Amino acid sequence: MQPYVIGIDIGTGSTKALAIDGSGQVLSSAQQHYSTAHPQPGYAEQNPEEIWTAFVQCVKEVVDERGAPPAVISLSSCMHSLMAVDDRGMALTPLLNWADARSESVVEDLRSGGDAEDLYAATEQGLKKLPVGA
Repeated sequence: MQPYVIGIDIGTGSTKALAIDGSGQVLSSAQQHYSTAHPQPGYAEQNPEEIWTAFVQCVKEVVDERGAPPAVISLSSCMHSLMAVDDRGMALTPLLNWADARSESVVEDLRSGGDAEDLYAATEQGLKKLPVGA
């Protein structure tokens, strides 16, 4: 069995996986779709377990089809999402994706009140204090 790489894209509407050989030839692929809930106007929520399950299923499908584990797995995701987690990394909230607009009025208040720059500066200072690898 020739070595291969799995490339995975975790997107807003689905997770996709490709098995690729050393010359760039696609050997196999998988895709699993998931939903976005809009429980109220301006809300865009996703179930993190549904996304995790899609990820696992895509990897399993590709590995099963290839008959051997990959040499490497590479990930890509540009979901711009937010999810609160507990101290064990377990989800406390749904995943709020890039289309969630419920904080729009808060952002406008920050911008119009001049507090946005102060918040940015305070956040930037806090990030600089984080230990490496945090």
